[in-house]
Amino acid sequence: DTISLKQLGLTPGQKIFVAVEARDNMPAALDGPNTSTSPHPLEFDVVGPQELLEALVRRQRDLRVKLTEALALQDGGIIRLEEMAEMVQDRGASWAMRELHGAGSTHMAVSAECRDAADTMRTVVEEMKHNELLDQAGRDSLVRRIIAPLEALADDIAKISGHISSLAEDADAQQIATLANRISADQRRAHNA
Repeated sequence: DTISLKQLGLTPGQKIFVAVEARDNMPAALDGPNTSTSPHPLEFDVVGPQELLEALVRRQRDLRVKLTEALALQDGGIIRLEEMAEMVQDRGASWAMRELHGAGSTHMAVSAECRDAADTMRTVVEEMKHNELLDQAGRDSLVRRIIAPLEALADDIAKISGHISSLAEDADAQQIATLANRISADQRRAHNA
């Protein structure tokens, strides 16, 4: 059930404590209904619109820092792949395979960061909705301009990591160099999208 707190006349600085009790529909003939109560009440601070907006902006800034760090890691991965493609003939296929698998792990981490950023932004948009901080058009704009591209980037980077993982263990140096060049080109396209 959804409970509206507007009629309570709460003001910023107050706290709300919420405990939940759930009861199932098991018939009495089977020793029902069963009841469960939350062991500890949840505590919520009542804040004003400005304080909430400031908190959401702080979360977005923190998220931007994490995402910038992840994209810098991906940039390093692109450079690493390009260098590896040039050096594979001299260093050998087994060295290149180790480098590729390391790059694959890096890209999966970046993909996860992008996915986490999209999920966090989705939560922020929901909070804005429930606290009436942004109208539907504004929320749709955030989804279209920020969340959807982050999800697409996460998917693209995960696919690239999949290409890395799919390379056969017995690939020769030329196959590895070709794949590394293709992957780094795909990464640049995904990163610049």
